[in-house]
Amino acid sequence: QLDKDFVYVGFAAARNMEATVSNVTLTTIDPKDDKPAEEKPKQQVKSNLKIKSPEVANTENYTLTITAGVKGTAEVSVNGTKVATIDVKNAGEYLSTVVKLADGSNKISVKFTPDAKQDLGEGKELASTSPVTAEINVKFNNYFANQKNLYVSPKGSKYGNGGPEHPLDIYTAVSVVKPGQTIVLMEGTYKLSSELKIYRGMDGTKDALINMVADPNAKTRPVIDFQGKANMMAVGNYWYFSGFDVTKSADGKPGIYVSGSNCTFDNINAYSNGDCGIYVRSEGNSSDPKEWWPKNNLILNCTAYDNADAAGGNADGFAAKFTVGVGNVFDGCVAYNNSDDGWDLYARGVSIESVTIRNCVAYNNGQNLDGSRKGDGNGFKLGGENMPGAHVIENSIAFNNKANGITCNSCPDIKVKNCTSYNNGSSNIALYNKNTFVNTNFEANGVISYKGGAKDDLIPQGTQDKSKMENATTYYDGAGITDAMFKSLEFKGIARKADGTIDMQGFLELTDKAPKDAGARMTGTVSGSVTITPDDELPPATGFEIVIVAALIALSGAAALVLIRRRRHSK
Repeated sequence: QLDKDFVYVGFAAARNMEATVSNVTLTTIDPKDDKPAEEKPKQQVKSNLKIKSPEVANTENYTLTITAGVKGTAEVSVNGTKVATIDVKNAGEYLSTVVKLADGSNKISVKFTPDAKQDLGEGKELASTSPVTAEINVKFNNYFANQKNLYVSPKGSKYGNGGPEHPLDIYTAVSVVKPGQTIVLMEGTYKLSSELKIYRGMDGTKDALINMVADPNAKTRPVIDFQGKANMMAVGNYWYFSGFDVTKSADGKPGIYVSGSNCTFDNINAYSNGDCGIYVRSEGNSSDPKEWWPKNNLILNCTAYDNADAAGGNADGFAAKFTVGVGNVFDGCVAYNNSDDGWDLYARGVSIESVTIRNCVAYNNGQNLDGSRKGDGNGFKLGGENMPGAHVIENSIAFNNKANGITCNSCPDIKVKNCTSYNNGSSNIALYNKNTFVNTNFEANGVISYKGGAKDDLIPQGTQDKSKMENATTYYDGAGITDAMFKSLEFKGIARKADGTIDMQGFLELTDKAPKDAGARMTGTVSGSVTITPDDELPPATGFEIVIVAALIALSGAAALVLIRRRRHSK
């Protein structure tokens, strides 16, 4: 940009950045003496055809999704037979068609021909008008379709039949399970070294969920141990998970990455992972269309603790960040001693949809159990970068966190209802925005703040109605609050009742001397359950079986006649 006094060479902005410029020389030339302008080369736009569908399917009606960088026509073939045509009218649009799969491996080919006459905009032209092809091999296994249950164990095999006597391995189970079936995790430690992925499209339905639950006959909880090499990626819709642990995911990888929708994670423990314990975010992040953002997930009665990335500044107990759809709820969850925050609802560049946190507890966040790695240390961090979210936190407790107990983190419109925040290192409650161009719309009712390390941080801006955040039900900075209003201020640990809800064991529980209209009174939502009904009949196990038919023993040695009987292979 030019003006009469200055030439603007460049500009940069970042946190904690300094720039020094020296030895700069400016040379000018009279325009009449300059060389003729060169013609600007046109930008070459490629077709960029991509298939955005998984390599496994649990239904013969497979949804194939494609996207292309330009307009054109896509011809779809399955196993060499043309089955569909997709008209791509908008570059970058995600388009789908349903094709039929056969049992086994299916080669799907997409031939895309760009529209040679399309207008790509000034200074752009097609790199090529020649057709491009993308292919994918999709596996569809119908061998276990008539079963109610698929048992898996740490020693399971892809040659099992899914019964308790011949269990499958966990990777096979998640690739063949159908709506209405239950994956039963037998006890033991599942030492996994590659990603446990539930692919997009491996869906249950609203009326026939897919279940993955701990064996009710197990004496100990199943443990999925990623050995620092991988993690769990849950992209399928309409799943119910319950009763197992996830630990030791790879550095920078959450224990469970939730990218599907309409799923419930119930009674899951996520600890010592390389990032968040349980993290809700779209699989493709900003590249995914908004309709693919995870929505309507319930994280119920889960516990996340001692999670830490190598640097220590990013691993939270729970997170829902960056690309999050509507209707995600955390209920009855506990986050403690995570290297960064208990909860993180950070947004950047674009707002995420409203997240609800209720009946939850965050404490001792900001360092791990051994104190080795340290991060921000907020209990509940509910936003970022001035992005609105209207997140709701209700009937929840934050205490002994390194930084703030409950903070909007500049989100201008969070809602805090009947919460208790106690003895946090910085402010117990932080409802602020320091940008004068932002109109805040905080709501706070029934808030008790007691014995914080710093005064509550209350900075409304613009058109904020202050009575919505400071009123007769908000007890900031301990005003009017006494020790006698709590059953106990001695922390003895948090337990869970038989129904999965939180038992504070008296700590921060309110007495009849406390305000009737303020503070958290732990109630909670009871955990669900899945009834395991045995299968009447199971298919034969697949693979090979060795049967000793007879043994011939002689004084000089021994010999055995062995019959090797081939059992049916699944496709």
